[in-house]
Amino acid sequence: MARRVFFSFHYQMAIFRVNVIRKGGVVCENAAAGFQDASLWEKKKKGHRCLKRSFDLGLQGTICHCVLIGQKTANRKYVTYEIEKA
Repeated sequence: MARRVFFSFHYQMAIFRVNVIRKGGVVCENAAAGFQDASLWEKKKKGHRCLKRSFDLGLQGTICHCVLIGQKTANRKYVTYEIEKA
């Protein structure tokens, strides 16, 4: 069974770099073994409460939380929220 991994990152600054990892073959959406991507990859335009609920659901059942650090990552309130929840 695949192990679920959740990635946190500053969307606007890192999405292109993150997609290199996502498409590199290490993380597979429906893998029988290896890692399964449990992250939220699409930019959501919803309210604060709805976003937090989405993050909570994404973190459920994960065994690993990877934070991809960039120049402005530490200042992102949702990245901080995801770290606290993990």
